[in-house]
Amino acid sequence: MHLISNNLSNHSNQPAKIQRNISFSSQASSSSAQTLSLSNYGPLDNFITRPLSNIDRKKFNLLILRVTISCGFALSWVNNPEVIELFKFLNPLIKLPNRKTLSDKILHEAVTDLNNTMIEKLELDRIGITLSFDGWINVREQELMGTIIMSSDG
Repeated sequence: MHLISNNLSNHSNQPAKIQRNISFSSQASSSSAQTLSLSNYGPLDNFITRPLSNIDRKKFNLLILRVTISCGFALSWVNNPEVIELFKFLNPLIKLPNRKTLSDKILHEAVTDLNNTMIEKLELDRIGITLSFDGWINVREQELMGTIIMSSDG
């Protein structure tokens, strides 16, 4: 995105309104350029975007993983230039994790956290748990075992 002009106008006691015209071209159609007109109030901009704290970063990464899974996105969607541009527009200080980080570190941490939560809840079940096992052979003639753990709450 390229900033073309900033026009300031302040004819009252309200905060200065900044008019921005932004020209951009899409990766898909680089021959066409479009102009967007955005308005915002300058003094508030300092409070809208901020870098993420370590706790917010972990929550953000988990939300990105959940979106990826629930929407059925390929893990590489976070490397798409259009997605990166969207997140930079929303908050220029946010850096998306790349595909490798999403599939390795973030996914591993999420699975570990969920497993620990599950174990804690199952250990606190005073009535007990039920284990169900199911085995089968897939088309490659590999033996597979499915396991279901059910607590007294269901």
